[in-house]
Amino acid sequence: MDPEAAFLQQLQASSDANYLQSASSAQPMQTDDDDDEEDYDPSALIPESSYRSGDNATSYNPQPSQASPTDNTPAQPLTAASAHSPTQPYSRPTSAARNGQSESLTVPSKQPRTVGGFIVDDEDDEDETSLQRPSGAGANGLLGVARSTSTPQRSVSRTSNNNASSNVQISNDAQDQGVSDSVSNGASNALSAATVPTPNLSKQDSEEKAHQISAPVEASDPVPTIPSMSLPKARLPNDRVGILEDRIAEDPRGDLDAWLSLINEYRNRDKIEDARAVYDRFFEVFPTAAEQWVVYAQMELDNGNLSHAEKIFTRSLLNVPDVDLWSTYLGYIRRRNPLMTDTTGKARQTISQVYDFVLNTIGIDKDSGQIWQDYVEFIRSGPGQAGGTGWQDQQKMDLLRKAYQRAVCVPTEVVTKLWKEYDAFERGVNKTTGTKFIQERSAAYVTARGANIALSNITKGLKRTTLPTLPPRPGFDGEAEYLEQVEIWKRWINWEKDDPLVLKDEDVNAYKDRIVYVYKQALMALRFWPEMWYEAAEFCFQNGRDPKGEEFLSQGIAANPESSLLAFWQAERCELAPAESDAERARAVRVPYDKLLDTLYALHDKTKAREAQAITRLDQVSATDDKAYSPPAKDHDDDEYSKAQSEVTAREEAHKLQIAAVKKGYEAELLDLQRLISSAWIGLMRASRRIIGKGDPRDSAVPGGLRSTFLEARKRGRVLSDVYVASAHLEWQCYNDPTARKLFDRGIRLFKTDEYFALEYLKYLTATNDGLNLRAVFESAVHSLTDANLVHKTKPLFKYFHDYESRFGELSQIRKLEKRMADLFPEDPQLTTFTERFSTEKFNPIAYRVNISPATQSRPRLPNAVVNSIEGVQQSPKPLTTQLIRSPKRPLPSDESDSEQPRKFARGESPLKGAAGRRQQQQKRNQQRLDNIAENGGRHPLPPAPLPQQIMGLLNIIPAARHYDSIVFPPERVIDLLRSVDLSRARLDRGPAQPVSHTPQPMPQQMAPQMPPQMQQPMGYVPPNCKYRLAEVTQCV
Repeated sequence: MDPEAAFLQQLQASSDANYLQSASSAQPMQTDDDDDEEDYDPSALIPESSYRSGDNATSYNPQPSQASPTDNTPAQPLTAASAHSPTQPYSRPTSAARNGQSESLTVPSKQPRTVGGFIVDDEDDEDETSLQRPSGAGANGLLGVARSTSTPQRSVSRTSNNNASSNVQISNDAQDQGVSDSVSNGASNALSAATVPTPNLSKQDSEEKAHQISAPVEASDPVPTIPSMSLPKARLPNDRVGILEDRIAEDPRGDLDAWLSLINEYRNRDKIEDARAVYDRFFEVFPTAAEQWVVYAQMELDNGNLSHAEKIFTRSLLNVPDVDLWSTYLGYIRRRNPLMTDTTGKARQTISQVYDFVLNTIGIDKDSGQIWQDYVEFIRSGPGQAGGTGWQDQQKMDLLRKAYQRAVCVPTEVVTKLWKEYDAFERGVNKTTGTKFIQERSAAYVTARGANIALSNITKGLKRTTLPTLPPRPGFDGEAEYLEQVEIWKRWINWEKDDPLVLKDEDVNAYKDRIVYVYKQALMALRFWPEMWYEAAEFCFQNGRDPKGEEFLSQGIAANPESSLLAFWQAERCELAPAESDAERARAVRVPYDKLLDTLYALHDKTKAREAQAITRLDQVSATDDKAYSPPAKDHDDDEYSKAQSEVTAREEAHKLQIAAVKKGYEAELLDLQRLISSAWIGLMRASRRIIGKGDPRDSAVPGGLRSTFLEARKRGRVLSDVYVASAHLEWQCYNDPTARKLFDRGIRLFKTDEYFALEYLKYLTATNDGLNLRAVFESAVHSLTDANLVHKTKPLFKYFHDYESRFGELSQIRKLEKRMADLFPEDPQLTTFTERFSTEKFNPIAYRVNISPATQSRPRLPNAVVNSIEGVQQSPKPLTTQLIRSPKRPLPSDESDSEQPRKFARGESPLKGAAGRRQQQQKRNQQRLDNIAENGGRHPLPPAPLPQQIMGLLNIIPAARHYDSIVFPPERVIDLLRSVDLSRARLDRGPAQPVSHTPQPMPQQMAPQMPPQMQQPMGYVPPNCKYRLAEVTQCV
């Protein structure tokens, strides 16, 4: 054992009795009188600290609130220290105590909570109380431990910058907790005691922990670790059912494979009752999993349990519009109503009615073609002869015509086949009337066939599964594939909204039915995508189908209880709905918010438990490795011993890094959950303010209200500073109440390291024109962030205060502030800080470049295409070194040939097609190039000189040739003229062009336009519709 730890343990053992006796005999101190101010004061409604606002202070005895269903904590054993905890009411220290005249400190107002053997205090973050110094303590007052000069400050935020300094981490720290619902050992109502057992501490360890909690610690101490917890007892490898049950309990919505494996396990063991029980639990989570409904029904049908199969169809059919499920139902109906023994026609009538019911429900599905074909065949197999004269024949003909006419209007894969059958049917019955019927339906058939082709292209790559999966988080595996499926479903829905079947004008109900049906199909695959539920419900509300929209909204919240989108939207609809009174409306609005908050709090507890389990698992693995490793003794070789010690140190460092990584990951996840919780409370506060108003927490007759909701959020805990900021702004903006200032004053003590809250406080003080307090708050906030790890958080505060001082402060203060900023942030250029004094969001006068010389500062930049064309002209072609052949055919024999074989007469060249012809033409062009080279003495012809850059700029800005419709100049001669211009003598000023009033100069001979004599114009003529005059262009050149 460490010598210092042994010494402290000995001191504790010797003074434990005196310490407990002294703590239990502490007496409460006197409090000040209550504040008589009628305005709302948050300090009068929530547990107070030693902080006094002016001369008046209000005492408050917190009453234990009713625990919510999600905040129950398993009972924990009490330690020796907690058994003798003081129970005196809470009181503030007197002025004498605050002035240092007495070293006796007060005790908490209520008996400390004990969780897992630890004493947990749930007072406010700014509470500055501690236990009375034990009689056996030394001069430092803490059993030989160095005395702390500051009390522990716990923050509401769980970020790394706001974590408390305590020996035990508590989830509801810094809040006025009315419920002891979450503690550091990960206990949660979501997990049973068997899943999350409490730590098993010995009496000595419990006393040590109690002493550590009782002793104040420095605010700069590192964040304590979460106490380890024991993992659930591992199951045997052959206990497959138990393993699968554990997986389902841990992740019921995500571990879909565990559900299916458990069902198959029971079915393989012929345990049908157990399989049914698992199916019932499965469909509570996945009620639209049509694939499993089919398997479940088929299992009952295979076992001959027809009554159970009927119950399955009753539960699933109306809620799951799936083609396979309804096809199974059709098969069951035809099985129960055989046609071979139907002598009365009742079975056929029953099947016909079921077909109508099925087709009216899922007949518009693009995969329902097989059902349409079966329906047509069913009618064909009926009694009667199509085309006959009897009443039965006529009835059969009418049924067939009606079935065909309905089927050819639905875009399915078999629509073309059904149309051909319909055409043959009509022409076989009566060619004259058949042609008329075919012409009437041909337009609908053509539309359906085109729609089927378009729909096949739109849904290419779509996975029409009914087993939904949770969407992957951003940046993790599977996100791109999931979002791709979402986009395909949205394309299909938008395609239906564009009305490709032209139903909106003829049958608007059919148009809406198709869109709602596609939404249902999409939601079976994207059950855990809240945005799709929102879009489906919103479409129904906008198109006069409110009951269906409410159904979508309710089902979406049941599938995604953690969705803020659906909860906020339902609360908004409840607020707009008519109600008998404001109290009734407020209660209706609370329902979705309460569901959301309960879910988020339970998820927060579960995440804390996962973190504790992950850390415990790492500790167990590390302990196992340490047992397996046996380092050499110290009396062995020094090199081996040093190497072994280095390896042990490396193991410990690796273990610490693993734990730090786990904590960092869970810390970010918990912070996101706290943000969601805070957003929900803010939304509820705003809604309560709109319905009830400011409200009075003391009046229990009027429910809700802004202030009651804020107090409830503070008591329940795990909220960030956003809740305080929102409440203060509502008090200030809506009521101009000074309570806003009190909320900011109280919050700045709770969130000392939260730069966001400090910045909002500074903005509030700026808006209220309180410059003196603004400077004081700024200095206090910056002082709280002087730690090296927190200095970066002061930058936004300095930026804002520098902007304030630049506008309203003195120059000396501005210079001093900039000096401080330069010392704290040396990486920021000082010129940037100086520039920010005079710049605004719209204009920066220091960075602006004044246009002094347009000729040198405002030259136009040539496009890249023009520059590339100039560079391309300067490149010379490479000489050809290969021997060229005039024709791909066999060459003509030479005249000097001594061959006695008879020569063939040369035929005229015939044009070749394809690649051979292109090769021949290329060979001819290459040969001509070689001939030109030979004529120039073996030298390549020099490319023409490039045009000057100024000329290229001019040619780039003048209009294209298509804008000139009167005179067309030869482009080759124009380029030659421009190339010969001497730019050194040209005037490059950019003054306005003078009007053409001088005597026109004779046009050079090489510039004479090539056009017939009757179209020639006199010299100097400028067409009126030409956008640029020739004289101006010449002057610019």
